[in-house]
Amino acid sequence: MKAVSRFLILALAAGLALTACGGSGDSAGSAQSAQGETGTEDSSGGEAAAPQDGEPIEIRFMFDLNVPDQSVSLQDNRYVDYIQEASGYKVVMESPGGTGSAYNEKLNVLLAAGNPPDVFQISVRNDIMRYGYEGMLEDLAPYIYSDEYKITEYMPEGAWAPVTSGENIWAFPYNRQDAMNQTMYVRRDWMENLNLEVPKTIEEFYEVLRAFTHDDPDGNGEDDTFGLISEMLKSDFGYLRPFAAAYDAIEYKIIDGKVIPPEVTEEYRDCLRFLNRLATENILDKEFITYNTQMHVDRLKTNKYGMTGEFWHFDHSPEYLMPDESRPFGNKVPDTWMTIDFPLRVADGQPSKIAYTTTNRHYLCVSKCYDRVKDVMGFFEWCISEEGTKLNYLGVPGIEYTEENGEIKPLEEKVITQWNYFTPVKQGNFREDKEKFWMSAGYDSEAVKRLEHAIASGKMDYIQAMLPFDPDLPLFNTDKIRNEYREKAILGNADLEADWDNYVANWYASGGQQVVDFYTDWYNSGGKEMVEAMG
Repeated sequence: MKAVSRFLILALAAGLALTACGGSGDSAGSAQSAQGETGTEDSSGGEAAAPQDGEPIEIRFMFDLNVPDQSVSLQDNRYVDYIQEASGYKVVMESPGGTGSAYNEKLNVLLAAGNPPDVFQISVRNDIMRYGYEGMLEDLAPYIYSDEYKITEYMPEGAWAPVTSGENIWAFPYNRQDAMNQTMYVRRDWMENLNLEVPKTIEEFYEVLRAFTHDDPDGNGEDDTFGLISEMLKSDFGYLRPFAAAYDAIEYKIIDGKVIPPEVTEEYRDCLRFLNRLATENILDKEFITYNTQMHVDRLKTNKYGMTGEFWHFDHSPEYLMPDESRPFGNKVPDTWMTIDFPLRVADGQPSKIAYTTTNRHYLCVSKCYDRVKDVMGFFEWCISEEGTKLNYLGVPGIEYTEENGEIKPLEEKVITQWNYFTPVKQGNFREDKEKFWMSAGYDSEAVKRLEHAIASGKMDYIQAMLPFDPDLPLFNTDKIRNEYREKAILGNADLEADWDNYVANWYASGGQQVVDFYTDWYNSGGKEMVEAMG
């Protein structure tokens, strides 16, 4: 199967290479027209024209907007006008409507027809690596590390890790200052009602959660509370990640010289044992397995749950674009809740940290069709400069905010929900006071402190972040095997003592062995040095 699938992938890549830039349509015409207007030369050694007054460089973008805003034109608005005035670049923005699969289908049609936009958003790393593998994307590394640009002065080095393949970088990230976003909240009033101390070890967390469930923490005389609430499981445990971090069950490891994913380690089984204990004793609401974000928020509002892992802002609206009435509490958490540290590591009693595979929200890929890479990189450099970053945080100066006497004063609401898409890439540094100062316009000081706490409680898993792409690996069903077993084990439908060895054997037999071998070969032939350079 491996040989056949490789043949099919290579055949597809060859076909796309022949057709991807050969079409004639609006996208190609728009790009070529823009080149003609600005004097952009081709990639054989020419340079992009610098923006000049009255002669904006037009760049066409396509985005997968979560909730397209129909109230204001995506093209005729204050953000496009300000960017053109400030940077000399004109954003030509489009969203095909729909999200997820609908967007991907539209993008695939444009790519296959040879009419992609100059720049397009992709959120899934494997899709980016596949397009790079197929020769569809510009390699951005020569520009990122060129003395012609100041990109490395602004962008954190680790932001490139997920889209780096050897010496190639296949996309430019929208790098979030709050990507390491999770913290843990506990009911302060329940702690006081039951005379409980803030838990530190995993067993102390269990005792607090048990008391929240069974000792009537709200004093109503009824058995109607739960210790813990989570959202539905994700591939890395979702809001249950603080417990997985305590068991060291979410990072890739080097074991006996091999790259081993967490789901077949003893630490992973120990974590499943603990979560099963919570579910069996009704401490963790078993229905969490079906919760989506809105259900999670609605359950929190019932005031029947004592602890949760959550975003630093405790406010879903920036991420999920919900109306105000759907927010749990806004960014000002009520006094009944407080943040606490994650459980200490079980193995050594040291502070635990959630491992993240990326600090990027999404990526912008540059089409190889139109020789626009220098124009695009010039615009990206402006986006991550201080001027562009302030636009991303605050909006249009003089219209949406003013800055006077060391204070930022909002003037009016932003007119487009997705206004920050007009600076389509971002540098997510949160290491200087100025970023915290800009955030203070939208969040109170306590919210910013919670973000600092979340960042301090996170770290990067650079091994997983930099794993190489192989077109064969997605053909295996190891993720499905992992997810199904994890859910069964937590809910008590799998015996972690009797079934574990069979689960691991099945995982390896279903493609896991090929996964381990491929990643181990990469790690031992240069990957280790790449990971260490990032870390």
